[in-house]
Parts: sequence; structure tokens; C-alpha cells
Amino acid sequence: MSDTRETIKITTPVKKHKVVLKAWINGREKQKIDGAMFNSITTEGEGKNLKPVMNDTMLAGQENARIEAVVVSVDGSEENILDTVLDMRAKDFEFIAERTQKIV
Repeated sequence: MSDTRETIKITTPVKKHKVVLKAWINGREKQKIDGAMFNSITTEGEGKNLKPVMNDTMLAGQENARIEAVVVSVDGSEENILDTVLDMRAKDFEFIAERTQKIV
């Protein structure tokens, strides 16, 4: 199935990167994003004393999954999108992260 859904074009505030985002995500993408969060949770204890333990990669994993699912291109390139976004100045990264969260 070809993906011909609508996109949104944004420009980051600091370095003015041109970023194309999907306007919406599908169920498969949502499951992958949710799964990224749960992949970071382990448990401790035994039997009825079993408790979830969250580690410091939980939020980053979910945020990275959102970026991978929503961002189509950065400055015209569809290659290495996650690394490109992570390497941006913090204000530009936060701008993209906030936009992807709103879409999800």
C-alpha cells in the first residue's frame, strides 16, 4: 500500500530546518510508539509483589519512536531522520518533538 497521506511543513525556530511531518499516524504506527515505552519497563519482585521498574530510556525511546513515525524529511532528505533531528540544536529538537507529540 502506498502512503499518500497529507503532510505538514514546518520550519524550526533556530536554524530554520525545513521539516515535513505526516498529518496523522495510523494504528500500526501508534502501536509501535506505545511499544517503545513498554519495552523500557522491567519488573522486580516475585509473585504478588511484582512491581514495574521504569528506566531512564523509557521517555527517550517513545520520543524517538514518535520522530521516526511522524517525520518524513528534514531539509529535503529522508535519510537518517532520527539522527538528524537528535543532532539539532536543543530548541529545534524540542520544537519538532512537541509537534510530533501533538500529531500522535
